[in-house]
This record gives sequence, C-alpha cells and structure tokens, in this order.
Amino acid sequence: MRKLMKAEMYRIIHSKKLLRYLVIATILCILLPFKFFLDYLDDDLSTMLRSSSMIFFMILMLLPPFYAYVTGKLYNKGKLGMYEVMAGNSAFRITGSKLLTDGLLFTVLLTVSVSIFYIAMAVNNGTGTLDHVFIRFLLYIVLFAQTVFCSVLIALYVRKTATGAVLCYARFMIFDSAVLPFLMWLAGSVLGFEKLSLHIAHLSLINKMLMLTADPLNAMMILHILLGFVFEVLFWYALIYLGMKEKKYR
Repeated sequence: MRKLMKAEMYRIIHSKKLLRYLVIATILCILLPFKFFLDYLDDDLSTMLRSSSMIFFMILMLLPPFYAYVTGKLYNKGKLGMYEVMAGNSAFRITGSKLLTDGLLFTVLLTVSVSIFYIAMAVNNGTGTLDHVFIRFLLYIVLFAQTVFCSVLIALYVRKTATGAVLCYARFMIFDSAVLPFLMWLAGSVLGFEKLSLHIAHLSLINKMLMLTADPLNAMMILHILLGFVFEVLFWYALIYLGMKEKKYR
C-alpha cells in the first residue's frame, strides 16, 4: 500500500491543474464564513454557529462533487486505476491508498479552512452558550471526514469522473435534502413512528451539522455521527470490492 500511496501523492503534486483547483477550493472555504458574517464579527461562537446553516449547505452542495471529480481524474488518468488492479493490488490496498492520500488530504484542507474563522471568533469573542466545544469540534471533523471519504469512494466506485460528481451531488444533496425528509414525514406524520422519524433525521449529514451547533450533546447524536461514518464508508467500500471482484475496471 505504501507504494500506491507514494504514487498517488506524486500524481496529486504533479497534477498542477488539479492542485490549483484544491488551492482555490480551500481559499473559498476560508472566505465563505467571512462573507456571511462580515457584519456580525462581534458575535460569539454559539451565535455564529446557529446562523451557519447556509455555509454547511453550500459545503455539502459544492465540495463532494469537486472531491469526486479530483479523485476520478487522478484515478482515470492514463487508466492508472485499471493498471493498479491489473498489477495484482487488492481492492483493500487500492481503496486504502486513496483514502490515506486523497481522503486525508481533502479532510485536513476542509477542516482547517472552515475552522479558521470559527476558531478566531471563539478566541476573540468567546464561545457564548456553547458547551463541550472541543468534543463538538472533533465530531465536526468526523462529519467532514465522512463527506470527503464517501466522495472519494463514490469516485472509485463509478470510475467515471462526471458520473462520480453527479452521484455525489445526488448523495449529499438530493438524498439528504429530499429523500430523508420525505422518509421522516412518512414515518412520523403518516405512520406515527416518532422515534423512527427522529433516527431518520439523525441520518442526514446536514441535520447532524446543524444539531451540533446548538442541541445538547447526547448518546444518540454521538453514536449516529460515529456509526454513520463507519457504516457508510463500509457500504461504499463493499460496492468497490464487488466491482473489482467482477473485474468492472472501466
């Protein structure tokens, strides 16, 4: 796997166009909170987080297709992904190398770029009524990692750059913003299963990001965040494994 990781990092560093896109995306993530809160720079952290729904929405709308596009370009450049399979590398090694290079790199860039503004405001204006700030920050990192890792895995699963970007948009926008709310309404309002409706609400990434801004921390929220990350990563990995096992390389 180490050789695959070195090869992937080499491709990232020497793909100047894609590297330029990553830099631009990182800068935009840094500037995004400043744009929304330019007139409210004296507010404390808890107040700003409660008003950050549009920022989280834009992150899930724009970045997953972008990460899938970059990973897809790297994977399909000169049919490198197909050659990695033909060289006898297992699905675990190929997928793992991409997650430990593309996935970790994108996660760090996303976390740092989005967090810079909020950390500066917390230091300058205080955290307000927000409790367990460090634990919430760690949980946000898990949600960011889920967003990035699943984007990378989706790109590896479909093996087509444009299709991967579209599928990512469908997963993080249509599924989260349309399918899950419909299932919540069906379970709660139609069938009367209020607890089931609450669990379905916790499946949505955008809901979990918003819950972390103000809701009290509880076991259900934490478990949904941690287990949601694990199960979705395993789900997409299983699809990748089956595709490689059936020799669907192209």
